[in-house]
Amino acid sequence: MFRIISLFLLSFNVYAINCKNHPIFCQIKKNKPDIDIQYAMKLSNYISIYSHKYKVEARLYTAILAQESQYDMSARSYSDGLNDALEPIRAYQDYGLIQVSYKTAEVFKIDLKRLMTDMEYAVESGAIILKNKIKECSFLGKDAWVCYHSKTESYRGVYKSLVMKYY
Repeated sequence: MFRIISLFLLSFNVYAINCKNHPIFCQIKKNKPDIDIQYAMKLSNYISIYSHKYKVEARLYTAILAQESQYDMSARSYSDGLNDALEPIRAYQDYGLIQVSYKTAEVFKIDLKRLMTDMEYAVESGAIILKNKIKECSFLGKDAWVCYHSKTESYRGVYKSLVMKYY
């Protein structure tokens, strides 16, 4: 049923979007006004499908994706370091729309190449991780979602304020 709704929404005239009926699409456009409309509609459909399937709050998940990657499938973050010869190197550490680390990808058996090219796969993977992190940090109550980024207490407050800008 969700697939049928998604196909309908993708073919709908996106210039006539009613934000009461499509709040995720409108949230994405508000957070990134220059985003391609078809891309935003496709992304909002997947967010709606997988946030429902994994019981994560859709608007919150949308805000997390804005903070993590600005909805960019090919986003990568990096850190600088040294190789064995003590020469400076730049190493990628977080990948894709959901900015998952290679260690988290290993734990959840996520294909990083697919994560960077398959929007549906990326959104579903992120929803699975978010659901898991919320469960792990249930001791935080309604703010358990902040563990998506870090279990470290000092980072959680900063992360919450960053994500809430996009909520």
